[in-house]
Amino acid sequence: MKRLIAILFVLVNSLAIFAQKDVTKFLGFPIDGTISEMKAKLKTKGFKPISSSDELEGEFNGFKAYVMPMENKGKVWRICVINQTPTNETDIRIRFNNLVRQFSKNTKYLPLKEDQYISEDENISFNMQVKHKRYEANFTQLPSDSSLILKYAHQCVLAKYTEEQIQNPKPEEKTDMTNISVEAIKDFLDKRSVWFMIIENFNQYNIAIYYENGYNMEDGEDL
Repeated sequence: MKRLIAILFVLVNSLAIFAQKDVTKFLGFPIDGTISEMKAKLKTKGFKPISSSDELEGEFNGFKAYVMPMENKGKVWRICVINQTPTNETDIRIRFNNLVRQFSKNTKYLPLKEDQYISEDENISFNMQVKHKRYEANFTQLPSDSSLILKYAHQCVLAKYTEEQIQNPKPEEKTDMTNISVEAIKDFLDKRSVWFMIIENFNQYNIAIYYENGYNMEDGEDL
């Protein structure tokens, strides 16, 4: 039991250390801190506040857009970007596929599925309104220093094994270390989610893009 508690303690502290160093970014700004701090940073990029709300407006990726920082327990965990002008079904398919292409070719992002495009014969309106289908594409924003991923995985393995064991593992230990590393990398990347989806309102369509810092999101602490 003491060994398990020690392992959990190291894992939690390792996660906290890496969270401080490199989190999901929006326009180069870490998604962290208070909403007021984030709004001040976004203003330097030309975004302007809308009345007394937390929303801002400005240009993003060639379109006029609304930008909404969202917080959890006083820290920003998500930024939502929505184009100001909705469009029809044909054009939303083009916008969606263009975004998939742009994210897929950007070396800062890793697609979580191989093919996230919407085909030409897809009936978006019918599928959304009748079948309640959700059209979304999911990516992970890679850290500016890719070595952080392996360092984090190594820290997680060190929570259970010594350096000597890592260098000269027994067969069963090697398998366990691999499993720990895979789960650690998955957890690391899950905390850096960037995704978007089509939203529909009275046959008008738009796209909402979400940049998320998983370290700051609600994770059942209040349960």
